[in-house]
Amino acid sequence: MRFASAAILMWALNLPLPALQDARPRMIVFPLENGLESGSLSWVGEGIALSLSEQLSGVGIDAIPREERLSLAQESNLPANQPFSRASMLHIAEIARADYIVFGSVSGSESSLKVDLAVLDTRTLKTGGRITGNGSLAALPQIENDLAWLILSNNGLSGGLSREQFRLRARTMPNSAYARHVAGLLNKKE
Repeated sequence: MRFASAAILMWALNLPLPALQDARPRMIVFPLENGLESGSLSWVGEGIALSLSEQLSGVGIDAIPREERLSLAQESNLPANQPFSRASMLHIAEIARADYIVFGSVSGSESSLKVDLAVLDTRTLKTGGRITGNGSLAALPQIENDLAWLILSNNGLSGGLSREQFRLRARTMPNSAYARHVAGLLNKKE
């Protein structure tokens, strides 16, 4: 009887029922701002965001897919393939009901990439410490995997998964094929 009363009250107040909510944290990864020296690397910022989302998805995280992120940006009248301000990111995250926002930048050259990320907790509006990764373009799949692991572990979201188990989630597609895949996504009419 108590549960029924609580359910009716929550329905009347238009609040979600806890039993029906997805308990997994929801995370949105935005494309990284591109500070790379070469135009041929223009795919890297979006590629890292896509890879991070895929690696985080399914390990206790509800990572918002790229298509949904683009749709939310379009609904908000924001340009899909342009860097977003923090206010725009927060707006999209609010619509998506995301618990965390991942954003950052990538700079350097093919032989020396530097990736700098931050994770914003949308409930507290606090940004955790910077997460960085360095290496050559050839090491990008490993850099992405290391960054994804740090996102999980720094935010207490690893859910008992070991580093070795998570290493198996690293992207296996070679950079050349992945670059064509991401470039195709970027050139596709959104």
